[in-house]
Amino acid sequence: MDSSGNLYGTTYGGGATTYGTVFELSPSSDSAWTLTVLHSFGTAGDGIYPVASLIMDESGNLYGTTEGGGLYGSGTAFKLTSANGAWTEEEIVGFEGGVKDGAAPTGRLLPDKKGNLYGTTSLGGPNNSGTVFRLSGAPWRKTILHSFGNSGDGRNPYAGLITDSTGALYGTTYGGGANGHGTVFKLVP
Repeated sequence: MDSSGNLYGTTYGGGATTYGTVFELSPSSDSAWTLTVLHSFGTAGDGIYPVASLIMDESGNLYGTTEGGGLYGSGTAFKLTSANGAWTEEEIVGFEGGVKDGAAPTGRLLPDKKGNLYGTTSLGGPNNSGTVFRLSGAPWRKTILHSFGNSGDGRNPYAGLITDSTGALYGTTYGGGANGHGTVFKLVP
């Protein structure tokens, strides 16, 4: 929600190309809302299938992820910027998948005080079991902080992360762990 009471979100499908949208809901009266599609995914080189909710920075820019599409076809992290009433989408990083990179980011991004963004991918990495990543700088750089799927480790994190005052990251995995049914994990910087 922004300071004017507008709500922002994503749809997994629909829009001009059926690959999902970013939308704005604006209060227009006591009980009515106006829906505006800010971006339709799926044009050439664009991400597809946004799953997670969005975050907003202090300048009103929106950030999110797409599960697929993008430069390498394995998902994106994107930024939407508003200027003169029009929104422009930019892929800030593409995910390559494979053994060295994550694929299919499905969780919400987590910002820190330095402007870095943290997130998870549900696939990719050496065991194709997902990763935790950090996006930093301008231009944006991606660093894989952890790859899941080693013996006893969790597999396939679908949700976003939370943090504590020390900068440790916490999250969950869908599978893996001691009993094979998922984990709650902590990553310490």
